[in-house]
Amino acid sequence: MPVFEPNEFLYENFSHMGDEPWEIYAWAAREAIATHGNLNRVDLPVREKLAYENFMCNLQDSVTVNGQTYTECKN
Repeated sequence: MPVFEPNEFLYENFSHMGDEPWEIYAWAAREAIATHGNLNRVDLPVREKLAYENFMCNLQDSVTVNGQTYTECKN
């Protein structure tokens, strides 16, 4: 991928993606990387991502993601 440099076109045409220039740039860079790398985007709040990670690492017994609760299966 070539160097990604923001310009006024980016900031003007995608101003709905953030209030600050760095937010617009971060969104555009994330979109470009995900699109050209064939990567999935996970648009969850950071707290939910961290809770899910803790659940998967067996640091907690349950987690709620997108309003659905998952619990550990104990045999």
